[in-house]
Amino acid sequence: MFGSIVGALIDRQDGDSGVEGALWGAVAEKGVKLVFPLIMTFAIGYAVQKGVAMAWDKATGEDQPDY
Repeated sequence: MFGSIVGALIDRQDGDSGVEGALWGAVAEKGVKLVFPLIMTFAIGYAVQKGVAMAWDKATGEDQPDY
């Protein structure tokens, strides 16, 4: 709902009726609602993977240079 309101307001600034902007705003809002959780899942998974790898390297001493 918020996306369609913002889209209509932006479209009306150009002198249009605002209907097309409302439609595009609603589509954009739905897209964000679908894509944002997926992006966050990948970001959290990447952070966990990096954290585990760093902990493993520290526990096994693999990040220390051999002298």
